[in-house]
Amino acid sequence: MKQFSLITIFFLFLGVQLFSQASDSRWNVSVDAKQVAIGESIQVEFTLSNTRGANFTPPDFKYFKVLGAPMRGTRTSNVNGRVSSSESWTYSIKPEKTGKFWIQPASIDIAGQTVFTKRIQIEVIRAKVNNASTDEELTAALTEQVFIRAELSDSTAVIGQPLVYELKLYWIPNVYNVRLLAEPTLTGFYREDNPRGTYRTYEATVNGKKFKSKTLFRSIIYPQQLGDLEIGSYRIMIDVEDKNGPRRRSFFNQPSVNRIDLRSNGFNVRVDDLPQPAPSDFSGAVGELDIQCKVDQRVITTDDAISLLIKIVGKGDTKQMQAPKFSSTDSLEIYTPKLVDENSFQTPNGIVKEKSFEFVILPKYPGTYQVSPKYSYFDAENMSYVSLSCDTIELRVSKGSNPIGTTNYEAPVIKDGLSGIMLSHNDNGMPSLEPINKTLLWSMMGVPIFGMLSMIGIFYYRKNQPAINPEVDRRNKAREMALLKLSQAKLALDQNNPRQFYDELSKAMHGYLEDKIGIPLSSLSESFIREKLESLSLQSNSIEGFMDILKNCQMALFAGKTGEGDLQQSYREAGDLIESLEDQLN
Repeated sequence: MKQFSLITIFFLFLGVQLFSQASDSRWNVSVDAKQVAIGESIQVEFTLSNTRGANFTPPDFKYFKVLGAPMRGTRTSNVNGRVSSSESWTYSIKPEKTGKFWIQPASIDIAGQTVFTKRIQIEVIRAKVNNASTDEELTAALTEQVFIRAELSDSTAVIGQPLVYELKLYWIPNVYNVRLLAEPTLTGFYREDNPRGTYRTYEATVNGKKFKSKTLFRSIIYPQQLGDLEIGSYRIMIDVEDKNGPRRRSFFNQPSVNRIDLRSNGFNVRVDDLPQPAPSDFSGAVGELDIQCKVDQRVITTDDAISLLIKIVGKGDTKQMQAPKFSSTDSLEIYTPKLVDENSFQTPNGIVKEKSFEFVILPKYPGTYQVSPKYSYFDAENMSYVSLSCDTIELRVSKGSNPIGTTNYEAPVIKDGLSGIMLSHNDNGMPSLEPINKTLLWSMMGVPIFGMLSMIGIFYYRKNQPAINPEVDRRNKAREMALLKLSQAKLALDQNNPRQFYDELSKAMHGYLEDKIGIPLSSLSESFIREKLESLSLQSNSIEGFMDILKNCQMALFAGKTGEGDLQQSYREAGDLIESLEDQLN
């Protein structure tokens, strides 16, 4: 009898435990507000606690507009040895008209059975702005108080002319959370963004009303094609405070807001060719430029070479800033210039570029040379060609050990820039040549023969080598270059510089796409990137992850949200994404 009692107690205790665990399993729905105004969004959260489920099916959100994909979350906690877990699906929805509407049940399968949440009623009231009763009426009313406007410095331009393109926000009620939805199409333009600005807020009067205004985005764009070109629109989403609306149920007692989708105006730009004829020394650059020249030494011998550094500074498209046009003469051997430096930096007057070229000059004869490099560009402000020149550089060249530079008399001063002929003269005033050493003569005859044989050997060697496609080589090195740029982002992260971090992170991700997929940076708009990645049949989570990183960078650089988000996590996710894309694209 005693044994029977113990068994009975055990099963009763076990039943209590099972009932307790079963009672802990919950499938619930909650909303952050049951009364909302037209234009305001609410959040609906479905939560599964302390059990596993499958085949989650959301309700049909009739009379509501779903704003994007649901956010999924999981949570596990351990309090005094009691472990609990939950999984959630959170939707952001927006009512489309006034009235009382039901959010129908959502379902999920638990242990082979389908269970449902309860349904919730939402009351949608008229917006306080102009008593709007539909979403369309509210948006129309709000856009009289909040709007965006694009501004372009000129509607006509010449090829390569820098144009300032700005997007400005105007508002009367308080606004929050500017989110970039779409960038303008810039087909036929090359764009350089100006991400540094913390632009000030100022007062502006539009149609007799006083607004607050602020620049959101600023770019310098350069026309690259002739004809009539189009510039598309920006799209942003923004929250507008509704002071008379219901307060949100939250710890911070957030104000009620109306969320609206704004679109800017577009432009048509007429692009003409440069006036003809152009100067013979025209560089191809358009803008507002200056020239600086420097030599490493001014007193040399005919055995030495001179390094002439020419720096082009100013506003313009760096792609069009070509090296000055110099050619060798009988007196000076000038080698093909090389680009040694290229920089751009922000000033109160805009973005300034620097491009430096090095010319190696080898004098053939002793004498005094006066060098005055020249450079021409097109000034789009005054619609005219401008010729620049450096201060005259005087070079004193003495005879070296090389017999080629030997003369009977010191040569006269040559003042015609980088040109001149220098010959010695005898007593009769006729040109003369000094006897040439036989050893030197045979050496001079052997050099061309040796050079010819070397060229033939190099030719056949290269002919038998497999051809290297530069595009293929660039794609193969895309990962390496992206990781190199990410190291710059890591340096900014270690220095606690969020803005620099996001700037370098954006460069790394955009640069990877440019190198790997082979499209120019000017074409890397958000919509174009998504379309291109989807066309490559990449994994959807890789595409979404890539877009999320780009949006975070845009928010940090353009909207000043540098203090939001986990920088370390963004850095890790960027590295993982590049590795994942490498596996999928190779």
